[in-house]
Amino acid sequence: MNRTKVYASIAIVVFATMATALVGGSTYAFTDSGNGIIIDFGDRDAVWTSLDVKEYPDAASALGYACSPPVHGFELKLLDGAVSSIKGLPTPPSKSTWSLWVVQKGGLKWNTVDSDPTSVMVSEYSAVAWALCAPGEGPSVQGVDQTGVNYWSYKSANKVVTLSPSVTETVCAIGGSNTIIGVDEYSNYPDSVAKGKASGRIKTTGGYTNPNFETILKLDPDIVICDGSQASHRIVAAKLRNVGVNAVVLYAGEALETLYDNIYITGTAVGFYEGKSSVINNIKKGIDQVVSDICIPGLAGQNLLFSLSAVKSPWVAGGDTYINDISETLFGVNVFNGLKGWTMVNSEMIVKASPEVIIVVSEGSNATEADYLRLIGQISEGWEYIDAEIYMICGSAADLVSRPGPRLAQVTELFAMILYDPAGLPYYIGSEYTSYLTITKTLGFNL
Repeated sequence: MNRTKVYASIAIVVFATMATALVGGSTYAFTDSGNGIIIDFGDRDAVWTSLDVKEYPDAASALGYACSPPVHGFELKLLDGAVSSIKGLPTPPSKSTWSLWVVQKGGLKWNTVDSDPTSVMVSEYSAVAWALCAPGEGPSVQGVDQTGVNYWSYKSANKVVTLSPSVTETVCAIGGSNTIIGVDEYSNYPDSVAKGKASGRIKTTGGYTNPNFETILKLDPDIVICDGSQASHRIVAAKLRNVGVNAVVLYAGEALETLYDNIYITGTAVGFYEGKSSVINNIKKGIDQVVSDICIPGLAGQNLLFSLSAVKSPWVAGGDTYINDISETLFGVNVFNGLKGWTMVNSEMIVKASPEVIIVVSEGSNATEADYLRLIGQISEGWEYIDAEIYMICGSAADLVSRPGPRLAQVTELFAMILYDPAGLPYYIGSEYTSYLTITKTLGFNL
């Protein structure tokens, strides 16, 4: 039997022990979390196996060890000397096949490898993967975090620090509320976090854009979860790794698929394996049910504008954001989907875009008619004439809609009601927003 062919089509993720991160113009040395192999069955269903690279140095021998009875005990079937299935997958009529992938040191992206897997040394790459892939696709899981670091083999964390509200909510959603010992100053959800901060059990580690390295270090965390969209987070992560503290940097970007990746990475890094999959599945289930129960495709095409304020030149949601993805999912049209990410626009651009529905976040307002009328006056003065239905989101509802976290199914339901069933909603929505929700509330999204 040709061992080379046996292992040339499955999916392994293997990580180097040492790496170097270049962040903010400075180079920091850090220690990766370990060598190992992931077998990726697709749809973010993957398993990790730690290994001794002296005994299992290459992709082929590593796979054999991972599939062996003492480890996972996966049934491995061969066809013409090559792997045809693991654990019964793929099943007919699937066209998916097993293939070998690597992430080069210093890189982030998967690259397919056609060479002899016995020549692919696991210690020479940041990640090596055998993955079950459909034609034209790659592994379903990220091999490394945004800084190219292995996040797979950290021990289950008992002391976690999170540096953004969405990261805090994610750790809590996957079951890690009791592990959090430090958060940024804006993290206030769920109630366990707010109460922990009030009692002093959870310390504040600085602002969202300026985390305090010394404060974090004094907490002696097992791991720190950072937001890759912030340069300050990337710098702090590198400094922490340089002194032996584990840190994971989640991917920048707010598309729904990036959100799912980040939930998966977080759950893997802190050791809440079942929780991460449950949260991802519940978000997808909730969004699908909202579309099925509320949306009316025949009424599709409403033009939606989502703004973070009512100033004359506000920041609005463009393409590559969760707001844009939610709009498309609900058969609506984000009027600024041609712009990338969150972007500043002027009043002339808003008028030209002709939104039919405007959702404005007003964090300093209360859900009252008086505050709503003040907002309308501000819009009328700054944006000129706008013939649109205008909704003001304030209080804890403003936190809900402005955070790319595990509560996005609730955001989807709220937006669906605005677009398709507005009779049940006022034009100003605040901390009472959960009273308007029915679908996502029953699916366990209230943490």
